[in-house]
Amino acid sequence: MVDVRGDWDWVRLRGLLPKEVLDRIAVYLTPKAHYGSDVPGWRWDDNRIFSVRSAYEFLKRDDGGHRHRHWRRIWSLKVPQRIRMFMWLTVHRKHLTNAERVRRHLATSAECPICHDGEENLDHILRFCPTACELWKRVLGPIRFAGFFVNPFDVWLMDNLRCTDGWMGGRMEWGECFSIWCWLLWKLRCSRILDEDFLEREGIYDRGCRLLVECESTFGVTVAPARELHRRQRWIGPARGWVKLNVDAAVGATDDRASVGGVIRDANGSAMAWRIPWLLWVGILDGRVRLFLFLQGPLCTDWMLSSSSGCRPARCSAWWMIREDDGSSCFGACLERQQWLP
Repeated sequence: MVDVRGDWDWVRLRGLLPKEVLDRIAVYLTPKAHYGSDVPGWRWDDNRIFSVRSAYEFLKRDDGGHRHRHWRRIWSLKVPQRIRMFMWLTVHRKHLTNAERVRRHLATSAECPICHDGEENLDHILRFCPTACELWKRVLGPIRFAGFFVNPFDVWLMDNLRCTDGWMGGRMEWGECFSIWCWLLWKLRCSRILDEDFLEREGIYDRGCRLLVECESTFGVTVAPARELHRRQRWIGPARGWVKLNVDAAVGATDDRASVGGVIRDANGSAMAWRIPWLLWVGILDGRVRLFLFLQGPLCTDWMLSSSSGCRPARCSAWWMIREDDGSSCFGACLERQQWLP
């Protein structure tokens, strides 16, 4: 392809190549012995030699790209490392959902195994599955929930991660709270599908609130949240002429053994358990661990009247009263877990 003078042999090349290719060849010098052999070179350095510094400078110049902004935001979240890793995989759509398994020819059905309504992809898991909808509705409230799913999934995900507003007046940013709720949705789904012995002892909303408090105490700059939590747990006596029941219960994480206890005190803090026959135990209702309380005696009638008038001594998911033949009453209640420590 080179003539005797060392230039390009254009007569021969014109018979073989189109004009646009010839124009590109014309900008290159013909190979000559004194130029040396062609060798690969690093284009991002003037001397064409690779160095870690030049590679870092190149990546640093490109740091304003869309992908790198995601990276900075995710790894700056004040949440546990496993949640940061989960959100990084979520942004890159690397979770092995049923839809992804079908795409990789690892499964034959992409159906959601929880609700059996639609394809199990990240959009369904974090937004449209009934479990996710119920959680977001409780976290956000009906007004904010109405427009929560308007944007496409990728835009929705990053808009929430970037949001720095506090959730319900808390110290943590909404992006951090959002990442915790998303991780819990994924973890709950994995437990329901993969663990045959899984028992949901704590609701996902309650668990998320507890994890938020732990993150505040771990990543916060002050210890104020811990002091506030301690003040909320202090015992406050009832009004004169009333008694107050405090109960607590615990369930083992591995052996399913449970223990319950409680005390009834008057306005002075004196224990009065011997004056009122009562019984506590832990049971399972609707697949969740609940605390059941029973009281028996004349005092239950006044308590029931106060409860029906809107002054319920303790919030509960269900309550009832049974009148005995001797004129006494038996009061029963099914308490939610967050009310075990009133």
